[in-house]
Amino acid sequence: MNKNQYVNSILKRLLATDRTKKRIRADLMTEIEALEDQGFSLEEIVRQKGAPELVAKEFNDSSSDPEAQRQYYLQRGLKIAVIVLLVSAVLLVLAGTALHYLPFWYTPPLTEGETVAIIGGADGPTSIFVTSLPKITGFAAQLLTLGCVLLALCLAALAAYWALRKRY
Repeated sequence: MNKNQYVNSILKRLLATDRTKKRIRADLMTEIEALEDQGFSLEEIVRQKGAPELVAKEFNDSSSDPEAQRQYYLQRGLKIAVIVLLVSAVLLVLAGTALHYLPFWYTPPLTEGETVAIIGGADGPTSIFVTSLPKITGFAAQLLTLGCVLLALCLAALAAYWALRKRY
């Protein structure tokens, strides 16, 4: 284990905002580098400071500020919301697109402005001409609309997360 892995294993167990974790990372790295300059090996430093689980537990126990905990859980919830909304939006848009462009079992009725012409006869080749593609209607349109709405919500949650991250 190197010092980055040690510090990362501590940080991932902390119940703190991103800004606080960044500050703690800098403090830990400075402290470890100072001890290394004094001649201590990384194994000795880890033994002195303790296992990452214990260091994180001590920090979490000593940090009893309810506002900081609220900000941590708010940031965490926004991260999860962004991921869930983004995955849902992509799946809905893909499903709507698939329903529109891959209608193996269903041929949508012609809408206004669409025409089909069949030209041919008994003695020659037959050609079929379609003047336009069918418009997105029905369930496919609903899925695409819902996907776009979820994508907009995802962007709003991402903006809220970034604003919170800069603030706390």
